[in-house]
Amino acid sequence: MLAFDESDRARSKSTKRIYKVYKQKHKGSGGYVNGQTIVLLLLVTSSITVPVGFFFYMPDPALKQWDKEDKRLKKRGIAKKDRPIKPERDSAYPTKTEIALGLLKEFKVAHSLIKIKGVLA
Repeated sequence: MLAFDESDRARSKSTKRIYKVYKQKHKGSGGYVNGQTIVLLLLVTSSITVPVGFFFYMPDPALKQWDKEDKRLKKRGIAKKDRPIKPERDSAYPTKTEIALGLLKEFKVAHSLIKIKGVLA
């Protein structure tokens, strides 16, 4: 069986040089921290679990900015027709579902002899 998991890794408040780092809500303190989100593909057998693929997730900054502005305008009582329309998603920032499907396709191509009996996401 294959399983997908995502893991948020808090890095620090001021890092900018680490790959795909973005501002995340820190669950422990309730504040914000820069961190990474890793989507993992795991091969699960009855005796062992092995990571077989991973990809770094990062939300689309344009969508994130639009959402923040839309919430602000909505709070001020501005009608939907007067607020900016939602921008198209940039293909450089795939969703977690798109990442999972890509990892699954890569696994199938690389390991075509392995029979997949189930996928847990």
